[in-house]
Amino acid sequence: MAACLLAIAAVFTFSAFDRTLVPFEDIYTIEDESGNVTTAAGPSSNAIVKSWVVDTITNAENDTLLLGEVLASAYQYAYQIRMANISGTRSIKFYLEQTSATGSSRWMTVDSAITSGAVINNYLMRNANTWGNRHRIIIDGTGTQSISYKVDGWLKRTN
Repeated sequence: MAACLLAIAAVFTFSAFDRTLVPFEDIYTIEDESGNVTTAAGPSSNAIVKSWVVDTITNAENDTLLLGEVLASAYQYAYQIRMANISGTRSIKFYLEQTSATGSSRWMTVDSAITSGAVINNYLMRNANTWGNRHRIIIDGTGTQSISYKVDGWLKRTN
């Protein structure tokens, strides 16, 4: 009986060592074309981190935030949206869109967050995989409001 338990323990112990582990690297920073600096920890070759500057939407204005990276593999994504109501009644929609080819202008919506009349100030758009070649976030104001917002994105290659 003891030999059987020892054999089982050995199998579990050695099977834990045959997994490929991706070690975290040191803290690194990413600076985009506007001079925005993002600090992160992790395997920088497998992750894309983007932080856009705080901006404001007034009434029926629209903004477009481009990721600025070409995604050549499947990626998990998480975009965090933080908002603060300055005035009026909030009515804003956030859309995550992707294209299938580098030169394509055919964008398709893959995720969205609708904040009409809401008092919640934090939203998260996330999913297991996206196969698009490029990403952008559309911020669509449709009410009579003034809202400040900040968007942060984290994408991790899945293969």
